[in-house]
Amino acid sequence: MSARLEPEEYEALKLRVMARDGYKCRHCGWRQTSVHHVIFRSEGGLDEPWNLVCLCLKCHDAIHRYELFIEVVPPNFVGPGGGADGILRFTQ
Repeated sequence: MSARLEPEEYEALKLRVMARDGYKCRHCGWRQTSVHHVIFRSEGGLDEPWNLVCLCLKCHDAIHRYELFIEVVPPNFVGPGGGADGILRFTQ
């Protein structure tokens, strides 16, 4: 399991990610969003910008029901400087 940021640090990180993503869902464009870990925390996902993406509740729920998937588009990669900082593809 990954180390979690302190609450104040995590809130600041979420605001940076939301600003990066234009305060809208990266999949459907809806403006009421939350921040989602691309690699789930339960699977060792880090609290890092490249691992966080803005999603609306509907898309977020679809990912956790395994009805929607996030992929990185080459030459993008998963890791610092890549991942959600680059181009993503959503598939069903």
